[in-house]
Formats: sequence, C-alpha cells, structure tokens
Amino acid sequence: WEEQVGIESASVLGGFPYADILHAGASVIVIGIDVKMIEAAKQDLVNLFDELKNDFILTLLPPSEAVHIALNHLEEAPVVLADISDNPLSCGSGDTTVLIEEVLRHMPEDCLIGGIYDLESIELCKKAGVGQNASIHLGGKITPEYGLPIEMEVKVIAISDGIFYNSGPFQQNYKMDLKAAVHVKYEHIDILLVGRP
Repeated sequence: WEEQVGIESASVLGGFPYADILHAGASVIVIGIDVKMIEAAKQDLVNLFDELKNDFILTLLPPSEAVHIALNHLEEAPVVLADISDNPLSCGSGDTTVLIEEVLRHMPEDCLIGGIYDLESIELCKKAGVGQNASIHLGGKITPEYGLPIEMEVKVIAISDGIFYNSGPFQQNYKMDLKAAVHVKYEHIDILLVGRP
C-alpha cells in the first residue's frame, strides 16, 4: 500500500495481548492524502489481519515445562526464557519471580537471570560492597501475585551506575540509564539487578 500514490504510510500495530483491558488489541494506521485510498488500504489491512489472527495465537507453556524444554536444548545453542507478560516496555513490573524460581530449582550451568528491577536488593548489595555477600529478597516486590520475593545469599560481583550506550543493532549508540545495575552470583548463577524497569 505504501507504494501506491496517495498513501504515505501504512502500519499494523500488534497490540499487547497480556494487557488487563479488553480494547488493547491490534490496530491499523494509514496516512496519506487520498481519502478513498486511505479507506481502501485500511480495510484491506484490517481484513488481512483478521484472516491471519489465528496464526498469532499462542499457547504459553507453564514455567516447569518451559524450563524442562530449555534444559534439553542447552547443548545445541544458547537458550532464552522470557516472562513475556512481564514486559516493562508494556508496563510490566520487571520483577516477577515464578519463572526464576523454576530455573533455580534446576540450577543450570552458564545461566544469567536478569535484568530484575529491584532497588531494595541493589541498595543491600551496594552496602555490602564488591566481593562481599549480601542477603537479599529477589524481585516480587511490585507484583507479588506473580511470584513472591526469593530469599537468597548472593556474592556481589560488580556495581555500576547503570549508564551505558547500546552497541547492538537496536537503538545503536543510544544512551541508556538504568539508574543502577548490580551483578551478583547465587551459587554459580549470575543475576543482573537493575534500578529501572
């Protein structure tokens, strides 16, 4: 549609399926100068999305099953498990612990958990200092209904102000400010705490 004269931009916005309101679904935006073309493009994209909507419906695995599958694929390639409903860019808290608890039951090698938004734990780690141990209650402070804080003794590996510049393809060279960041180890598992969700 964007190749058509009279249409400047045509976008499909996926929406956020885990929102707590009914009307946060997909939408279509068409911008142009020809009203008839805009209406035709809009209706065409709405119809196309409606035809394809079942392709986007996923059945999410329970944490125990997801971790089991992940552990069985660790030798093939790195594996990422994400609590996709706890997405801070879509207003998630960034501190849910249900998936973390399941990972900790298995204690996999070469594992990083993070970034977990947890100012209280960051302050405890700062107070303890690099190379020292700190007793923390990881996550679960903002949304305890999705996992209570996990009590653990960690070793503080590094403390940062949380400021860095993105080096990857997404927002390359963009200055990020997490307000604080702390790298800790729980036994052999690395955990990244951040001061901003």
